[in-house]
Parts: sequence; structure tokens; C-alpha cells
Amino acid sequence: MKAAPSSSRRRSAASMAKTSVELPKASLEALAADTAADLRIQTPNGNVTVPHDTLATLVAQAEGDTITVVVESVETKALTTEQQKAVGDYPVFDISILSNGKAIASFGGKSITVSLPYTLKDGEKTGDVTVWYLNDKHELEKMACTYDQNTGLATFSTDHLSHYVVGCETAAVTPWANPFSDVKEGDWFYGAVQYTAQKELFNGTSATTFAPKANMTRAMLVTVLYRLEGKPAVTGANAFSDVKSGKWYSDAILWANDNKVVEGYGNGKFGTNDNVTREQMVTILYRYAQMKGYDVAKTADLAKYSDAGKISTWAGPAMQWAVAEELINGRTKTTLAPKGTANRAEVATVLMRFSENLAQ
Repeated sequence: MKAAPSSSRRRSAASMAKTSVELPKASLEALAADTAADLRIQTPNGNVTVPHDTLATLVAQAEGDTITVVVESVETKALTTEQQKAVGDYPVFDISILSNGKAIASFGGKSITVSLPYTLKDGEKTGDVTVWYLNDKHELEKMACTYDQNTGLATFSTDHLSHYVVGCETAAVTPWANPFSDVKEGDWFYGAVQYTAQKELFNGTSATTFAPKANMTRAMLVTVLYRLEGKPAVTGANAFSDVKSGKWYSDAILWANDNKVVEGYGNGKFGTNDNVTREQMVTILYRYAQMKGYDVAKTADLAKYSDAGKISTWAGPAMQWAVAEELINGRTKTTLAPKGTANRAEVATVLMRFSENLAQ
């Protein structure tokens, strides 16, 4: 269900204002009971998506005959002095859902997806765009998000509603305190680990280890991309017998399959804990780039690699694209090792290159 259609063009600060969308409670009850559809509200000020499995929880909390979704750009002068110090000159948004004048601020542990506008300033990169929650202590709590420069929207998932801030986080603003004993400043993958850790795309294997040489599983890789996308609402049905509900990877795999980012083995299996190969890695990233609408036409001649003939037919276009975009290098000057397992350091590096170079 859609309300208040919005433009696909980037929003400017001048276009922001308070937008309210009022919906009959009875209509939302019918939507929750009779369909599997999500509630998608698009406004010039930002978008809100309530997934179907969250909609019933939302309706149950409504005390009036209508439910109103409000997306509002908040003037900094309306904040307290402490809040103004915390947010600086970044745009602040107040997202609220109301019924009978009372706020519905949480959803029984479930989440909704929010997209808010932000225009990059000179020198800022898409990979540095960040969303923060402005908590009651006037502190900024970082949210996992993804930014699409084509639409100018930063997208994130949240299980509560309040004030949110959109801006850019850089190493100069937030120095990284490296917690990983197995990641040294001179390591070739240091910058990639820093990037993925700061963006909360990767977790360490413990509080003090990253395990850069450990194998990356298919479930891990898909989960990283899901976080990069801002953990959007999931609506697809589970097609895999080896993907159990409620696991740390469940929503990520359902999202990836529903958006054709990844496919299973064709026998009802996803291969959740299987190590991802280098050709699988670039193919999954290639499909994600296609989903995002990025240009994937660039190709490279792989003739200089002695093992190019070992690349699976289905992975050929993706590997040519990844090499052309310098997302992946050979394991040696003359070998690509397409069937070799991708380790965590390699995936972090490829993901950083993708985010900083292609998503601009």
C-alpha cells in the first residue's frame, strides 16, 4: 500500500517540511489481515515502510479510528542546547506515528524501515553517510544505514521512533580505536577492516579479534550486504530448507533471495554455512550492483590469468566486471583463483572498494 507518492529525484533542504499522512485504522486492519503487503508511505521529506508482520502490532496499539504517520524536518533552534551541540549543523528529523493524539513509538520488538534525505557536501563520500538516533541523554547513537546518491536517501531500520540525525562520519571526526589484536596498522587490509567496522558492516569474531584470514561463509556475506542496504523490511517467503527462522542470517538471506541478489543451489538449499568462493563473492556483489541500478557494463579481458578457464560460466560476466572495476585482484599476478575461498580480509577490502568507488 502506498500513500503520498514522492519524486525519485534527490531532495534538497529547501523542500523539507512537515508531512502528515492520515490512514483509516480499519483499512490498515484489513491490509494486515487479508494480504501480505507492506505499508509504504513516500513523502517529499522521507519514506516510511511498515512491513506486513509489523503492521498488526502497529494497529493493535492504535486507540483512535485513524493512524497518522508524520515525517518532519526539525529546526535546530527547536532543540535543547545540549541537543544542538550534539547534532551540529546536520539535518534532524522527527518521525512519529500517532493515533488519537498518542504516539506509537515501538513495535513489540519488530522494526520499520525509514529513508531520510541528505545532500552530499563537497568532499563527502556516499560511504560516509550516517544516521544517528538522538537519545534522551542528548547523545548520538549510530545506526546502520545505506545511502543511495541517485535518490539522496539514507535508509535504515529501527524498532523505535524519535529524533534522527543524518550526516557524514569521517575518520577525522571519529578516530578509530582499533580493538582487534590480529589487525595491525601495516597490514594490507587494515583500512578495509577499519572501514567495515566503523560502518558496522562486519563484527569481529570476538571483542578483540577480527580473524582476517578466516573463511567467509555465504550467510556472512549476504548479511554484510543486508547491513549495507540498511537492513530493510523483509517480506519474501523462505525458499530454503537450511535457513531457519530467527537466526542472525535469516532476514538477510530472505531479503537477498527476494531481490535476486543471491540464489540457492537449486535443490532447496542455500548453503548457509558453506564457504563463499571468490567467484561467488563477485557474482553476489554484481547482482547487488544491478539491484541498486549501478552501471555494470565495464568488462576486463581475463586472458592474462592462467586459470581464467576455471571460472564458472555463470560467474564470467561478474568476474570481468569486478576485475575491470578493480574490486578484485588476482591471488597472484597470473591467477584469479575463482574457486578459492574468500577470506574475511578479502571481502572487507572488496566491499570497501565497492562502496567508495562504485556507489558514488
